[in-house]
Amino acid sequence: MGDLENKGLEPGPDLESQPVSDGSIMDSLRQQHRELADVQELYLSIPGYHGQLYAKYRLLDVRHDLRAIGQRAQKQFPGNIQDQIFYSNVDAMIQGCEGLFYQTDEGEYKSIAEALDPDATEPITYSDARLIEFFAWDATEVTSARAATQRLFNNDAALLDHARMLSNWMRDTSKDVNEDFLESLT
Repeated sequence: MGDLENKGLEPGPDLESQPVSDGSIMDSLRQQHRELADVQELYLSIPGYHGQLYAKYRLLDVRHDLRAIGQRAQKQFPGNIQDQIFYSNVDAMIQGCEGLFYQTDEGEYKSIAEALDPDATEPITYSDARLIEFFAWDATEVTSARAATQRLFNNDAALLDHARMLSNWMRDTSKDVNEDFLESLT
């Protein structure tokens, strides 16, 4: 609440303890806010794998995570705005990725790590060396998390489209970006 006080705003009453009336705009907005606050992860289909491969992402903190990613890209590619934008997107995907998954016929997400080791407890991410093993890539060609991410997507346009959908979700976690993508194809 300190931020509100610093801006001259007084902390309001505890909204959860306030009486509400059925069907009011206040009820509707409170419910939507609770739903937005509850959504902290997304399973996003990776293009080219026909709905069989998904990346699980966590919500990144704009002030901390994304600022650091942008600053790193600016330092690595001074004066090259295209590379700054591209690698900022790649790095945001890498940092937010909590694992790569497939979806079962029952709609359950399973880590692809289980295909390598049925006892695996940690999912494979873009920065995990097991990704190279999973796809039987040449380890001398895939030497970084960025390279592995680019290799997984097969082309930069697919990667940037995926990054755009991730960014859209981070702006509005109520969106079903997988469905939005499928609708855009029709």
